[in-house]
Amino acid sequence: MDSERSTKGLASIMKVEVNIREYDGTLDLRRADELEKQCEAGPGGGASLFTDLLGDPLCRVRQYPAFAMLVAETVSERAIVGLVRAGVKKVLRVPQAVERRSNSSDGSSCKSEISMLSDTDAASARNDHLPFFVTIAYILGLRVAPKYRRLGIGAELVKKMEQWCKTKGAEYVYIATEKDNAASVALFTKKLGYIEFRNPAILLQPVYVRCKRLCKKRIRIVELTAEEARNFYRQLSIFGKSEFFPMDIEDVVRSRLHKGTWLAVCKDCFGGYGVTVKETYSKCQNEESMHRFNGVRDSNVHTGSKNEGIHCGRDSQSNAKEERRFIFGPSCTESTSCSSWAIISIWKCNHIYKLQMKGAPLYMRAAGAASRMVGHMLSPLISIPTMPNVFQPFGLQLIYGLHAQGPHGLRLLNQLCWLAHNLAKEEGCAFVAAEVARNDPIRRAIPHWTCDDDMWCIKRLSDSSRSSLDITDWLQAHPVPSLFLDPRDF
Repeated sequence: MDSERSTKGLASIMKVEVNIREYDGTLDLRRADELEKQCEAGPGGGASLFTDLLGDPLCRVRQYPAFAMLVAETVSERAIVGLVRAGVKKVLRVPQAVERRSNSSDGSSCKSEISMLSDTDAASARNDHLPFFVTIAYILGLRVAPKYRRLGIGAELVKKMEQWCKTKGAEYVYIATEKDNAASVALFTKKLGYIEFRNPAILLQPVYVRCKRLCKKRIRIVELTAEEARNFYRQLSIFGKSEFFPMDIEDVVRSRLHKGTWLAVCKDCFGGYGVTVKETYSKCQNEESMHRFNGVRDSNVHTGSKNEGIHCGRDSQSNAKEERRFIFGPSCTESTSCSSWAIISIWKCNHIYKLQMKGAPLYMRAAGAASRMVGHMLSPLISIPTMPNVFQPFGLQLIYGLHAQGPHGLRLLNQLCWLAHNLAKEEGCAFVAAEVARNDPIRRAIPHWTCDDDMWCIKRLSDSSRSSLDITDWLQAHPVPSLFLDPRDF
């Protein structure tokens, strides 16, 4: 207790003049990397998870439409003692009046179709209570050297970054932190005016020694092209009630970090409402559009021609190439005859950073080694849960864009999650991660060993309320059961 008081007293009288400026890759690369290593030392020399950014401090924000990194440099020694990153994008905001309805036969909720509006259409949302896009900034990677903490450097970095975000048109800014990170929570909620907004669950599944066997007799899994995935997510607006759905979804699914998107359907459900996969051998651009919107508005989000639809195959220029057509009917109803389907996408986090557990006690290492040894011995017979070797650098992959619909939707989604597990094993990853709203019904279909609590805090940057919208301020809106995790945030 006395040492803590002395540390606070020293911090209060210590004065350090710093210059906050934008990151310069030619000058700051080595020093920024050293700061990252200083800030990840475990408390009291205990176990701690280290992150290796593979030589690119901007790797976690490069995929945003606009991004920046600020550094705090001491004037006297010209040492980098703090840094922060941010990305700006447009995401879907769900008005208070919008609720997701439960309409599957097993009582689970289905994400029903609803349109998404751009900023230019926000005025119509006042009357229709439809979701619309807002510009928001995501701040991440705040680091301050241990020797220079409690001097206000972290707060100044965040304030400077908020100013930069406002120049990019951001109306809101949010951060994600662990609930038990008392220092981070106090900084943002008590000093910087953020409020606790959402509490999603991070689900972690270790990759086993042996691949999981998938049920291929009754389930068909189709890998979508980037164009098909974009159309699936955006044109049909199946995530129209999902908070934080990114407006630039086409850039996400076309990113080098996007591994792919997979659709699962029941083979015995072809021809029903919902989604049907149909294969033909015809010229794609001469076919009529096969999807139906059932009265759903789709203003300013369709980027293709009026006859494009959701049916273009991988090679639409060839008459002899296979064409996949996805027929979308009305939303899932109370009837048990509606088709079931599920969809996921995978993000290759292992291509931009690696993780490693350091400082773990010997008994923990021994338990992990024993688990892996037993798993290898029994792998020819059965696949059992095994602890990956987290004491060496390892990668993970993220599953996002999860959606399940129909009476068998959750079972289909579960199979897709195991497919993601097998694909992660092929790349040598140790974990598969997912993040969903805490009350989202699809959570029970996602296999996981552990569930960590995440805390999203948000702050309004604009000085005045939007005069075009007569709806509750987003900061006061209740959580909705559907949350779209932008993989760039993870």
